[in-house]
Amino acid sequence: MRRIVEGLKTEGKRVVFTNGCFDLLHVGHVRYLEQAKALGDILIVGINSDRSVQDLKGPLRPILPVEDRAEILSGLGCIDYITVFDEPTPLELITLLKPMSSLREAIGPKTRWWEAKWSRSGWQSGSSSVRRGIFDFQSD
Repeated sequence: MRRIVEGLKTEGKRVVFTNGCFDLLHVGHVRYLEQAKALGDILIVGINSDRSVQDLKGPLRPILPVEDRAEILSGLGCIDYITVFDEPTPLELITLLKPMSSLREAIGPKTRWWEAKWSRSGWQSGSSSVRRGIFDFQSD
């Protein structure tokens, strides 16, 4: 995957990364992924492995195995690449791939979003324009 991303960057493509368990895909996921894709040319989605989901959400999860979750996501036209990671967070994968942006959704009483952008000095997190604008599903 790293070589693919390096090749895409050489071609001048803007690579965006996001991740999640995607245990039960719903309309919020679809909207979020479509809007993440709009921020760049290529969208890479990292999916938590079955073990990682179980560690995060408990012994009765995931509901769907990672192969099924990946196949369902691959049907969305906005996703260019899917990769599976086994760690509780995708930090190692993000550090390896160094996408232009890494986006993550946090679902709770209020939907909050954060964005981190890679620069030569490392990751810069937070983008108020993104939080207030593109990803504000609360105003829908």
